[in-house]
Amino acid sequence: MNFKGFLQCRGKDIIDENGNPYILRGLGIGGWLVKEGYMIQSAASSPSTIEAAWIDLLGKKEAQDFIVKYRDNFCNEKDFKAIAELGFNSVRIPFHYNMLSPKPNVYLEEGFKYLDQIVEWCKKYDMYCILDMHCAPGSQNGQNISDDLSNEAKLYTKNKKYQPHLNDIWRKLAQRYKDEPYIAGYDLINEPVLTHGITMTDLRNSYVSLTNAVREIDKKHIIFIEGDHYSTRFAGLEPKWDDQIVIAFHKYWNPTSVGSIKRYLEFQEIMDAPMWLGESGENANQWFVETIDMCESLGISWNWWTHKKMDNITNIYNIRKPKNYELIQDYWFKRGPRPSKKIVKQVFNDWLENIKIENCEFQKDVYYAILKRDELNERIPYNKNLVPCVMDAGNYDLGKVNVSYYKENYMRDNLGKFGWNAGKKHRNDGVDVYEIDNHYAVGFNDKGSYVIYTIEVEEEREYSLSISVKGSGKLQVSIDGENFNLGKEITKFRDILIAKKYLAKGKHEIKITTIKPSYFVKTIEVK
Repeated sequence: MNFKGFLQCRGKDIIDENGNPYILRGLGIGGWLVKEGYMIQSAASSPSTIEAAWIDLLGKKEAQDFIVKYRDNFCNEKDFKAIAELGFNSVRIPFHYNMLSPKPNVYLEEGFKYLDQIVEWCKKYDMYCILDMHCAPGSQNGQNISDDLSNEAKLYTKNKKYQPHLNDIWRKLAQRYKDEPYIAGYDLINEPVLTHGITMTDLRNSYVSLTNAVREIDKKHIIFIEGDHYSTRFAGLEPKWDDQIVIAFHKYWNPTSVGSIKRYLEFQEIMDAPMWLGESGENANQWFVETIDMCESLGISWNWWTHKKMDNITNIYNIRKPKNYELIQDYWFKRGPRPSKKIVKQVFNDWLENIKIENCEFQKDVYYAILKRDELNERIPYNKNLVPCVMDAGNYDLGKVNVSYYKENYMRDNLGKFGWNAGKKHRNDGVDVYEIDNHYAVGFNDKGSYVIYTIEVEEEREYSLSISVKGSGKLQVSIDGENFNLGKEITKFRDILIAKKYLAKGKHEIKITTIKPSYFVKTIEVK
């Protein structure tokens, strides 16, 4: 059972009601109550501009209906059940202030009831919930992620105007949930970015004001605090002003070593408070494995970003693009004409169906990288390849780098480095996978890169191994360590017989290695 009563802070640990250290292992549900353009591959980037783009195509009445259905289909009880069954013990819920209070002294009970429903789902499926103010009044960063494109964090530059409203919203939340143990705590402000001369002292004062507002009513719940510059800078927020503070840092596109979070650990020593990696992801599986293992080794809680996105390899659930969605995109990005009403209706109706979790693609390689990391020390067949069989080249075995695959650029460990899977399809490893002719093909584009497949033989006899391939260079195909080479130019995909070999009953290994780039392999057939 994940639920262990009210969570509290003791020194550098989050503890349960029995005083035992507790690690939150969670998933953020982005793109739901706060929409983001990159998650739907839209030209509009913020919640308001996305909804405006929908209104432009659908008309106001139909768009409002779509917005409600989108919210209800994108994430609901089925999603919470699935997240819990995967093994997460918590969820982070980004929300927009305007769903609760669009302006001072105006409160929307419907919005609060929606949060009530989320808490009930967490109770039913045994998970903690962290409430995350993703879009604060005035904007805490002036960015699309807080529904503002001004590049001015007006929450701080016009603090006297916006701080009281934010304080009041958190008072209302504290009043409603002060006795709710399934809420792990309050993530007061997501990713502040200080601009226009605003200092860390100003940010600290804002946090103290918010904490005081909560503590007028709620003395128990954890307060999660995020640093400047997308929660990566904390120096200047000391000293600690409350005993129930957790340092909520975010981590993207940097190394996975303990040294990469050295400044957070130093701040932790000053504050004597627990740490929570409140948001991370958007990288390759190996980066996921190494980052989470690093956190676990230090007793740091973590929360992965995000639950699902459209046509993306980095999430456990992938939303398939609706048919003709590219026509909508062409219009949005000013590459094409306004689509017909018939096309718009078809796309948006299909979209509502595709976002349902039962219609999403479950990406098990990402699941293993987040929650089954130790199992990836050995190869796991992606599918059960019982010969005779035809395998998509993209269905190589699950495993860590140097276990089931290798490519030099297998993750993004610095901000200026892009890509790990150049094809951006099907797998989230350092293997280039492309969708070609309804198959997942592998591009052998880097010298020394390889992938490994496990096949299973029930009848001992001679078998032939063929690959559907095009390109030039040199490939080495091995069966149980016996090597066969391909070095001729092939201008169109065609089946090439690699070898005939007697195979005993049991499991066998096929390995394809790039000796000289570059070939594309679509399928591997053993018969």
